[in-house]
Amino acid sequence: MLCPTCNAAIPAIAKFCPECGTALAQVASAPNPIGTEGSAERAEPDSAPPLAGTVALRMAQRTLKEVIALVQYAMAQQDNGHPANGLQIVIEDGALRVAATDGHRVALASRPIATQGLDRQEIIVPRHAIHELSQRLAHDDQPVEVVISEHQVRFVFGGRTLVAKPMQGRFPAVESVVPKHPAKPIVLPRAALQQGLQRLAIGSSDAVCCVRWALAPGRLTISGASPAQRPEAIEIDYAGEPLEIGFNAGYLLDLLAALEGDMIECSFGGATTPGVFRMAGRDDFQCVLMPIRL
Repeated sequence: MLCPTCNAAIPAIAKFCPECGTALAQVASAPNPIGTEGSAERAEPDSAPPLAGTVALRMAQRTLKEVIALVQYAMAQQDNGHPANGLQIVIEDGALRVAATDGHRVALASRPIATQGLDRQEIIVPRHAIHELSQRLAHDDQPVEVVISEHQVRFVFGGRTLVAKPMQGRFPAVESVVPKHPAKPIVLPRAALQQGLQRLAIGSSDAVCCVRWALAPGRLTISGASPAQRPEAIEIDYAGEPLEIGFNAGYLLDLLAALEGDMIECSFGGATTPGVFRMAGRDDFQCVLMPIRL
């Protein structure tokens, strides 16, 4: 008999895995809504007994739900076991930090939490488990308990427990692609930009809609590759040199749909350098988008 969480060999009469502590009877009787990533959900009280060699901490459900929503669209979508197909969660120095990347974009978000003197914790949670969490977590201050061990991570909240097997391997060094000294940001109205990009995407016949951003003093003009796509113009506070840079419209729309607030900040170092996007006036989120050659 093998443990469904860590695949360790266990006696047939065992109730708990000797390697990772999984309650075998509970897992065996529960459906596995997440499937390929070795995760399971079961109903339990909101305070589960700790496993041997684990660390546990609590935070508001809204805290975890919000950071997941800000970055989950950037996870890779391939089922090949690469760590980029999951979400990196780091708990350190009174902060919860999450990161996602598919190689074309990097999304980073953070929130202050009570880490209760814990040492640095880093795990990579599979994509399917993250999607399940994003749907199940409530947007309120009720607690979610995160219990981390070598072979599993448990999220206990709302009378249920979601169990996932952390992904193995090294997560990409996403911090290295974030420009250390970004250019002065340009402030844009999120809704106007989102609506303009949606109109351009609808008029595109290409599988990937590439849009050209043309910056000029006082104006941003966004256009597509097809003559049928009418350019979109937005008035902005910009007095720099003219600049043209290309982006994947779908990636921009994913980003804008996840953001909060009316205004966003964009920084561009040049036509071939990544664009950095943030929520105006906030330092707890940034998204780096790789440009497309025009």
